[in-house]
Amino acid sequence: MSQIDRIVDINITRETTQIDIAAFDIPLLLVGVNLQDLPMTERVQTFTTLKGVADVFGVGHVAYTMSQKLLSGNIRPSTWKIAYVGYTPAVEEEEEDDIQETYAEALNAAMEADDTWYALLADSHQDGDILSLAAIIQAQRRMYFTSSSNPQILASEDSSDVASVLQASGYFRTALLYSANADTAFPEAAWVGSQLPEIPGSNTWEYKQLAGVPVSKLSDTNITVLESKDANYYISAKGVSFTRRGVSTDGSWIDEINNYSLLAA
Repeated sequence: MSQIDRIVDINITRETTQIDIAAFDIPLLLVGVNLQDLPMTERVQTFTTLKGVADVFGVGHVAYTMSQKLLSGNIRPSTWKIAYVGYTPAVEEEEEDDIQETYAEALNAAMEADDTWYALLADSHQDGDILSLAAIIQAQRRMYFTSSSNPQILASEDSSDVASVLQASGYFRTALLYSANADTAFPEAAWVGSQLPEIPGSNTWEYKQLAGVPVSKLSDTNITVLESKDANYYISAKGVSFTRRGVSTDGSWIDEINNYSLLAA
């Protein structure tokens, strides 16, 4: 089956109510920061310009890369926040960086310091970090967006991969996007930046173009597996690149979960 044959028109008929919540369209980036040269004076810092991020972190830091992705679309957030996960760098080149706190610990500290945000993104795509962050966000009226290049996700016979575990856990407040370039392109940041400012109920998260994000070359079998695991993906068909599915890891539509979050607030 060709990719274009998989595309159908979907009309959402669920009635929605618009509620103004100031923090709803604000993302939080959770990024690793060297504690020996900590650029932040507080656990969470608010930004409104890319230059502001460059002044604090420098253009070579992942915080800048992710912020750049957030702002890459025609629609973009006016405000976003950055929180740090503290580590000290390895002494020897062969050694790994010594993480002083886990991503889960850093997220809890960030929520304690500043809870005026809705969508979480993290620079780590490690399975363990994804699962720990998803568990925390599931208990909040927030959403967690992440991506992964783990090839296990494409294996139909594997149920131990991160997509399968998230699905089996019933996490409807996490959305996972498979991408071979997850660790460098941060497709979830481009996705969130272009969609979060929209009014829930007025948009879907499917068929969206992600500026600066390479498409994944996926076979029909790969796509069937991804969809069976409620994983999103980014492909090209007929010369046009777009996201597919627009679902959280339990199969719920992302825009409906966002709308429920507003209604329940």
